[in-house]
Amino acid sequence: MYKKFICSFILSFIFGIIFLGAFVYLRDPYMMFHKRWFSPVNKITSDERKQIYGLSKFMEYDSVILGTSMLLNTSAKDASKLLDGTFFNLSFSGANPLEKAFVFKNIIKSKKIKKVLGSLDWYFTDNIDFYESSFNKELYEDKFVGFLKAHLDKNAVKCLFFLKKRCDYKKVDLDMPFAWKNEYKYKRRFGGFENWLRYRHEDKRIEGALNSIKKNDGSTFDFNLYIQGIQKWTLDIAAENPNIQFYLIVPPYSALYLSTVKNLNEGMKQVQDYLYSVVEKYENIKIFWFYDKDFVFDIANYMDLTHYSPEINSYMLEQISKGNDLLTKQNIKKRFDSFLKNLKSSTNLFILIKYNSFFV
Repeated sequence: MYKKFICSFILSFIFGIIFLGAFVYLRDPYMMFHKRWFSPVNKITSDERKQIYGLSKFMEYDSVILGTSMLLNTSAKDASKLLDGTFFNLSFSGANPLEKAFVFKNIIKSKKIKKVLGSLDWYFTDNIDFYESSFNKELYEDKFVGFLKAHLDKNAVKCLFFLKKRCDYKKVDLDMPFAWKNEYKYKRRFGGFENWLRYRHEDKRIEGALNSIKKNDGSTFDFNLYIQGIQKWTLDIAAENPNIQFYLIVPPYSALYLSTVKNLNEGMKQVQDYLYSVVEKYENIKIFWFYDKDFVFDIANYMDLTHYSPEINSYMLEQISKGNDLLTKQNIKKRFDSFLKNLKSSTNLFILIKYNSFFV
């Protein structure tokens, strides 16, 4: 009797695991196993990092936009027309260089990629190991553990069991799956410094930025670590894939943001020297620089210190397609010097004096 009970329990447990596994496979909220079967393919969750895994694997494309929130509003359709490829936008918010490297390496396992439009974001941290510790790598290194962890989170459980009111599925435009350009809370902050002040209490980033500027307590950045991150997780990987063309943008954060960096002049000289050594070293890598453009000095083009308007995404894409604003050994010093000169004389920085009485 005891043996029968044990056998029954073991068999029930095994069948239960098989049933649960089959159920997870069929539902597959993050599209990790297959394309959507029970809902439209453009109905995705807001968990960008888990959703990116499935989108990168099962969507059809031969070129990819892979960046941070700075490229979320870049149209894959426009990129396909202007840069000659079938692009898909796999950018995700806050993507650090290591994360993008893992996503890219996973993509080329199953896709024959022709072109990559990427970003060399200003990541400043006091420890290069920050990248190693901030990303859940199991999804790419130990897939069983990664899949298990992904489907045990609260949102996955809600979506698995058809809890529509609690599952965070949303329909998106697959041209830009995680674009924020149409979200009112972001759109309303464009147009001028007045809008920052008007909505500063509703966004911690704006409040923090204004307080930092008021106190004049900007950061001192370690540009060496920025350079290490670019080299290790972007340029080295690009060099390993000489048949893939890389278009890399240094995202143009606002001049106001960079004006708060205490060691900006020395840091920019480091970055300039570094880029001078690499801009023509790799035949398949092109680096684009927009910091000497007028829009960088007009805060009306930014919803916060770093995020520019969607029109700037379109503008940069068009310039890249024409081969404009490409850094070369011949122009790099001039382009950097132009930005630093304009930054020093920019009247936009004095706008703070005008609005000083509005600060909390």
